[in-house]
Amino acid sequence: MSDRVLFSVAAVFNFSVALGLVLPGSPVWAILHMAPRAPDVFLHLLALFIAMFGAVYLAVARHPAGKRPLVQLAVAGKLAVFAVVLLHFLAGTVPLQLPLLATGDFVFAILFARALKRVA
Repeated sequence: MSDRVLFSVAAVFNFSVALGLVLPGSPVWAILHMAPRAPDVFLHLLALFIAMFGAVYLAVARHPAGKRPLVQLAVAGKLAVFAVVLLHFLAGTVPLQLPLLATGDFVFAILFARALKRVA
């Protein structure tokens, strides 16, 4: 898979999650077996930051050369998401569906790390 395709898919993944968190009637919460417990402002901020990372991935997808610092940030961000979700699962505060979804972030982190070798 080319870096352009990889980062485009990651952008779509992030945009989809961000929209799913805030769109009325979205099936995301039911799929995760969770209900939003935070005030709307915090869900909107979370969605905003997830979408902003999606915008970063889109920027890398459009022109990967010279974006090494952004790819390093992407690796760190995806690993951090997976780690936080996994720790919450192990503590019993989130259902299995959330770490299953976050496994996508872990896979992206691995693929992004491999892309670091190609992105100057």
